[in-house]
Amino acid sequence: GGHVHCYGCGRHWDLVDVLTEIRGMTMREALEHVGRASDRTAPKRRRTLRPPASVKECPKEPLQQHIVDTHQRRAAKLDRVPAAFHSRGLTLEDCHLLQVAAEGEDAIFPIWGPDGATLRLKKRLHHPMKSGGKYLYVDVASGTPAWCSPTVRTADLVLVIEGELNGAVAWRARPELGVVGVAGVSGCLPFDALRGRTVVVYTDADEVGRRARERWAAAAHQHGAASVLTLDPWPDGDACDVAGAHGLAELARRIS
Repeated sequence: GGHVHCYGCGRHWDLVDVLTEIRGMTMREALEHVGRASDRTAPKRRRTLRPPASVKECPKEPLQQHIVDTHQRRAAKLDRVPAAFHSRGLTLEDCHLLQVAAEGEDAIFPIWGPDGATLRLKKRLHHPMKSGGKYLYVDVASGTPAWCSPTVRTADLVLVIEGELNGAVAWRARPELGVVGVAGVSGCLPFDALRGRTVVVYTDADEVGRRARERWAAAAHQHGAASVLTLDPWPDGDACDVAGAHGLAELARRIS
């Protein structure tokens, strides 16, 4: 595409940048070299590209224990898959492993940190809000930590994927992997869990997802990942969509 991106520092160059900054040409010389200007055409002033927004580290403060205990008691009573989790590929056994509780048709699940502590409680709504939102935090803590699988500290390969529920579903499909479900494209990452590991990054297919994929890959490099790979977006949706339509076995095949 005529451009270069460095996942180490996050810098992005196009061909004119390379000619001026690396080969020492003037702006006019570079534009003429690539056929974008002539001797009679003054070059337009080019916008300086901003570096990508930095990725923050996830908060680590656990919820108060009495809040966690109350949720776990509710989760132990779950006797059906909540309606909000229908067509997400999850069974009742999966919900028990994920400590899901029901509130009417809605589902509440814990956001685990890399050390297994419960950092937040999040509700997946069966009926979206008027704004279109489908998720709410139901505790009074702060921050948007990523969801981490119980295996994230021990697995050699860590999948970083957009969406906490997508992370949970991906882990149920491939329980031997370490999985990090990031809280949206502007979410934070647990850097310590990525250090020394092979990291695979997956986001949605839109432009916002593409930029997040580049940003997360760069952050993983900067914070000591052994290597970083990216998965091409699937044409039929995210991990929950694939698991709901085709089953966990098909999702496991795609992230093999």
